[in-house]
Amino acid sequence: MDMTCSAQMTKAEQAESLLKAMAHAQRLAVLCCLTEGEHSSTAIANRSGMRLPAVSHHLGILRNAGIVASRRSGRRIIHTIESAQASRVLAALRAA
Repeated sequence: MDMTCSAQMTKAEQAESLLKAMAHAQRLAVLCCLTEGEHSSTAIANRSGMRLPAVSHHLGILRNAGIVASRRSGRRIIHTIESAQASRVLAALRAA
Protein backbone atom coordinates (compact mmCIF):
# COMPACT_ATOMS: atom_id res chain seq x y z
CA MET A 1 0.00 0.00 0.00
CA ASP A 2 1.45 3.32 -1.10
CA MET A 3 0.83 6.27 1.22
CA THR A 4 0.53 9.76 -0.15
CA CYS A 5 2.92 12.41 1.08
CA SER A 6 0.02 14.05 2.92
CA ALA A 7 -0.86 10.81 4.73
CA GLN A 8 2.79 10.26 5.62
CA MET A 9 3.00 13.78 7.02
CA THR A 10 -0.08 13.17 9.16
CA LYS A 11 1.43 9.95 10.54
CA ALA A 12 4.73 11.74 11.17
CA GLU A 13 2.96 14.52 13.08
CA GLN A 14 1.08 11.96 15.20
CA ALA A 15 4.34 10.16 15.98
CA GLU A 16 6.01 13.47 16.84
CA SER A 17 3.21 14.37 19.26
CA LEU A 18 3.43 10.99 21.01
CA LEU A 19 7.21 11.05 21.24
CA LYS A 20 7.30 14.66 22.49
CA ALA A 21 5.04 13.74 25.39
CA MET A 22 7.16 10.69 26.20
CA ALA A 23 10.56 12.35 25.67
CA HIS A 24 11.39 13.10 29.29
CA ALA A 25 13.26 10.84 31.71
CA GLN A 26 10.74 11.28 34.53
CA ARG A 27 7.76 10.67 32.23
CA LEU A 28 9.45 7.52 30.95
CA ALA A 29 9.96 6.42 34.58
CA VAL A 30 6.25 6.97 35.26
CA LEU A 31 5.33 5.00 32.15
CA CYS A 32 7.70 2.18 33.09
CA CYS A 33 5.91 1.89 36.44
CA LEU A 34 2.60 1.73 34.62
CA THR A 35 3.77 -1.04 32.28
CA GLU A 36 3.63 -3.26 35.37
CA GLY A 37 -0.08 -2.47 35.79
CA GLU A 38 -2.28 0.31 37.04
CA HIS A 39 -1.07 2.32 40.03
CA SER A 40 -1.98 5.33 42.14
CA SER A 41 0.15 8.47 42.04
CA THR A 42 1.54 7.61 45.47
CA ALA A 43 2.54 4.11 44.35
CA ILE A 44 4.25 5.55 41.26
CA ALA A 45 6.13 8.06 43.43
CA ASN A 46 7.25 5.31 45.82
CA ARG A 47 8.32 2.96 43.01
CA SER A 48 10.14 5.63 40.98
CA GLY A 49 11.70 7.61 43.84
CA MET A 50 10.11 10.79 42.49
CA ARG A 51 8.27 13.33 44.61
CA LEU A 52 4.47 13.19 44.43
CA PRO A 53 4.04 16.70 42.94
CA ALA A 54 6.42 15.77 40.10
CA VAL A 55 4.54 12.52 39.46
CA SER A 56 1.24 14.41 39.35
CA HIS A 57 2.70 16.98 36.96
CA HIS A 58 4.02 14.35 34.55
CA LEU A 59 0.82 12.29 34.75
CA GLY A 60 -1.09 15.42 33.73
CA ILE A 61 1.08 15.87 30.66
CA LEU A 62 0.71 12.20 29.74
CA ARG A 63 -3.06 12.33 30.33
CA ASN A 64 -3.42 15.44 28.14
CA ALA A 65 -1.50 13.64 25.39
CA GLY A 66 -3.90 10.69 25.58
CA ILE A 67 -1.18 8.31 26.75
CA VAL A 68 -2.45 7.72 30.29
CA ALA A 69 -6.00 7.31 31.57
CA SER A 70 -7.08 7.93 35.15
CA ARG A 71 -10.08 6.72 37.15
CA ARG A 72 -11.25 7.20 40.69
CA SER A 73 -11.30 4.22 43.04
CA GLY A 74 -12.66 5.40 46.37
CA ARG A 75 -10.37 8.21 47.51
CA ARG A 76 -7.52 7.23 45.21
CA ILE A 77 -7.00 7.97 41.54
CA ILE A 78 -5.67 5.01 39.58
CA HIS A 79 -3.63 5.51 36.42
CA THR A 80 -3.06 3.18 33.50
CA ILE A 81 -1.50 3.35 30.04
CA GLU A 82 -4.26 3.98 27.53
CA SER A 83 -2.27 4.41 24.30
CA ALA A 84 -1.42 1.24 22.39
CA GLN A 85 1.21 3.20 20.46
CA ALA A 86 2.92 4.29 23.68
CA SER A 87 2.88 0.70 24.93
CA ARG A 88 4.60 -0.44 21.74
CA VAL A 89 7.25 2.31 22.07
CA LEU A 90 7.91 1.27 25.68
CA ALA A 91 8.16 -2.40 24.67
CA ALA A 92 10.68 -1.49 21.97
CA LEU A 93 12.73 0.53 24.47
CA ARG A 94 12.77 -2.37 26.92
CA ALA A 95 13.85 -4.76 24.18
CA ALA A 96 16.72 -2.50 23.09
